[in-house]
Amino acid sequence: MESQNEIIVDTVRNEIIDLIVGYMSPYKFEIIEVDDMEDGDEGYVIKLVNDINEEIGSINFCITNHTLYQKYGRSTSRQHPKGSEERVIQLQWLGVYPQYSGNNYGILILIYGMCIISKKYPTILYAVLDDDSDRSSNLKHNIYSKLGFTFDDPTELLSNGKVLQGGPDKTTYLGGSFWHVLYNKTNIIINKKDNVGIPLSRKSLSRKVQARKARIASKAIKASKSSKSRKAKSRKASKSRKAKARKAESKKKNK
Repeated sequence: MESQNEIIVDTVRNEIIDLIVGYMSPYKFEIIEVDDMEDGDEGYVIKLVNDINEEIGSINFCITNHTLYQKYGRSTSRQHPKGSEERVIQLQWLGVYPQYSGNNYGILILIYGMCIISKKYPTILYAVLDDDSDRSSNLKHNIYSKLGFTFDDPTELLSNGKVLQGGPDKTTYLGGSFWHVLYNKTNIIINKKDNVGIPLSRKSLSRKVQARKARIASKAIKASKSSKSRKAKSRKASKSRKAKARKAESKKKNK
């Protein structure tokens, strides 16, 4: 049985996917599973192609084991000096062809990809990547920082919005707030507004959750009624067969 928080997260992810798919049409996404992975890892390539099937950009994911030195909760973080082995979503590659740059395709591919892979692996709570890009230390303009990825080993935050770090590793916790950031960022891009998104309110989410619960409950009631009806029909048929058998036996005795 899904918890309230899991239902909310899944609702937000579905909203994001619908927004992006609708916005990108007639362009479409292709999801390819990679077969030749090692050590029990699972790989995926998600491509964005245009209306004549030319590739615009793509993102590569790997489901793998990774050592985390800091784990996050809903409101706290805990240091793990010796490391904690976790199953994670690892972002291995994100790219857009030069002729398509400047249209926010990269960040939309990233957001869409995170939603799709997280829906497939809902129990995984962390996503990781190595950010060696030119803007890796720029908190304001870095594509991953905008979505909540943080350096595993930040050492100093500078006044110009840059951070000096010990390495390229970045991690994010896939809690509810992460998906609300992605939802609002998607709306900012789609509505072409610089500063304000269209937030998915808690009240709106609550209504969607209640509607989903009502649908689930309705299906369960229908399934239960159907099961009872089948059992009743089965009992009736059984009684009918027994009555016919007794009648046939009685006729034999009378003869």
